[in-house]
Amino acid sequence: MIALKKNNIKAFSLVEMMIAVAIIIIVVTLVLPGMIRARMVAYEGAAIANLKIISNACQLYQINNFEFPDSLSDLADSEPQYLDDVLASGNKSRYRFSYEPSDDGFEIWADPIGFLATFNARHFYTDASGAITSRIGGQAGPDDEVAG
Repeated sequence: MIALKKNNIKAFSLVEMMIAVAIIIIVVTLVLPGMIRARMVAYEGAAIANLKIISNACQLYQINNFEFPDSLSDLADSEPQYLDDVLASGNKSRYRFSYEPSDDGFEIWADPIGFLATFNARHFYTDASGAITSRIGGQAGPDDEVAG
């Protein structure tokens, strides 16, 4: 006959559980701001890249059609297609892109939407010159700091 031994199960005490939860909370509060900032930087980089894409598409459109487009949708609806449909819709990578033709070319704004708008993400601007400027806390314009 086999004798069954009583298992010695050691459970965590309430104090040990509270210490473990406190350590997890401390680690999360240290890591979370860095993760949010990294995401913001990535979205801002995507916005700058998309502004360059739109600006180049406008320049190519002007070369082929002898005028700048009237809207972003003109760049997606033309043959050849200068922009994909997502970017031409005006919203991509947590930014809203606004396009306006002007007397000497065009102006494009990229403004953060969603959670980026609440975290002081940068707003961007470019025109036919191709220079991209930025501003924190409001719509950027031609006289703002050059984005880098």
